[in-house]
Amino acid sequence: MKILRQADEDYYLSTEWLWQKHESDNIIEVFDAPDKIYLCFGIFLIDRLKLSKPKTLDAIYKSLSKELEYWNQHYPWSELSSFKLQLRELSDSTPYLFGYKCTQDNSVEENALILGILHNISQGFGPEIFVKICDTDGDFILADCNDSIPEEFNYPVANNRLWLHEGKFKLIPTYFYPDRGLTQGECIEFLGKAHYKLVTDQKLMSEIDKKYIQSFPHERLNDLQLLNIKIGDKECLEILKQNPTTLNFIIKQFHVIDVEDPDISKYNGKGTECTFLISRVFLDLLSLYMDSRGLKRDQGEVQLYSGEIISLMLKTLLEDNTLAIQETDGLHIKPGVHHMNTTFQDFDFKKRSLSDMIELKDDMIPDQEALDKVAEFISQSSTLQKNTSQKKNSQSSTNESNPDSEVKDFFKSENIDIDDDDFFEFFLKDGLKLPQEKIDELQQLQFDPTASDDDSLENDKFMDGFGDVMDNNDLDEGLMNALNESMKWLGVEGMEGIPFDPLKKFMADKKK
Repeated sequence: MKILRQADEDYYLSTEWLWQKHESDNIIEVFDAPDKIYLCFGIFLIDRLKLSKPKTLDAIYKSLSKELEYWNQHYPWSELSSFKLQLRELSDSTPYLFGYKCTQDNSVEENALILGILHNISQGFGPEIFVKICDTDGDFILADCNDSIPEEFNYPVANNRLWLHEGKFKLIPTYFYPDRGLTQGECIEFLGKAHYKLVTDQKLMSEIDKKYIQSFPHERLNDLQLLNIKIGDKECLEILKQNPTTLNFIIKQFHVIDVEDPDISKYNGKGTECTFLISRVFLDLLSLYMDSRGLKRDQGEVQLYSGEIISLMLKTLLEDNTLAIQETDGLHIKPGVHHMNTTFQDFDFKKRSLSDMIELKDDMIPDQEALDKVAEFISQSSTLQKNTSQKKNSQSSTNESNPDSEVKDFFKSENIDIDDDDFFEFFLKDGLKLPQEKIDELQQLQFDPTASDDDSLENDKFMDGFGDVMDNNDLDEGLMNALNESMKWLGVEGMEGIPFDPLKKFMADKKK
């Protein structure tokens, strides 16, 4: 049997990433930071009276290993590296299980999935078991529920205070070392001596339940769709049939890697039909990639073309050693004997055609208030738009032969609207990696596009806010130009050079 393995399968994640750091601490060296996002968790046995059974953690290890193995074999993770689960001890001899999994490129969905798994299994834990969950970017649970956090738990006070205990999320109260977060030792001290004083803020816990608990596993599975493709390459067919959950990883490479022009004539229209379970976001990527390569013109050959470019990408990843094949005898694999979990067998997955129109999920659409405030800032560049209109007209003949215009035309024909608001929202969150509180702060500032430069104190505050962002994120004009080009390539209507030209102008003014 041929098992696909990722090159960084054996990456070792330090237990330091389980704890949020404080300004007074020695921060983990930036050179030791992982290149990708990892979710990590610790399951601690804290029993001062030594009343728990000696092998409590061993039993949890076995039970959790089976559950994680089930999900590892059925869920199409964005990274192929499997769960790592280890028995460890703190310096004070407190035993715990340390686990981690790479969730790069799909961390929102996969972090939520792993949290749901841990919550489910934790309901059978005794009162001496405490679970801490975060990722290498920080406490994603509190970050996602930021609007519901009690004021006294605002950052950095909330650091290391959120724990999963007896199936519920609880907080170490703020009277215990107020005005700051807790260290590893302080957490263990409180949980060992006064865990009965843990607090459960109703608003925050309701938000966590709504986003993570009540929706598990339905919402996570609902994000997966069935795709039928035809594979003509026999070698790739064998590998993919034996590794059906690898399609997310293979398909996401189309975001950064191109493949040669697929030649399906050698198959004479024949290929083996296969069905794979794939995350919707990566199916959207595959669909757009095929559009950009003109591989949907003959609807009757879409399945064969999609199978061929996936096969070509698989070969590319094997050739550049991103993936490797591990030969096994298959004797250790016993399908259907993991345990009684039938989650995937019982779920009614939707079928997906690559000809289907791409639909945004409700939670991917920014709320109107946020869009209105960002749009106010963007409208500052209306005069810049007029100044560039002549330049655009002079380039119109060149654009007719520009291959990028085909992609823009396709977006229009398919009613895929990538406007300035959406792109700028993405720029703030994913491009600059701004924390939600900073985005909220910028959105609170009012901007009057009709006011002159000398007339508006509020406009000065608004631009100063973005100036702080630039300083703190070490942005240069080259990066802003690159973002401008990305925006133009996406065909944002009538917005050449904005919303980033005002920011570039602001930087230039600062240099004077």
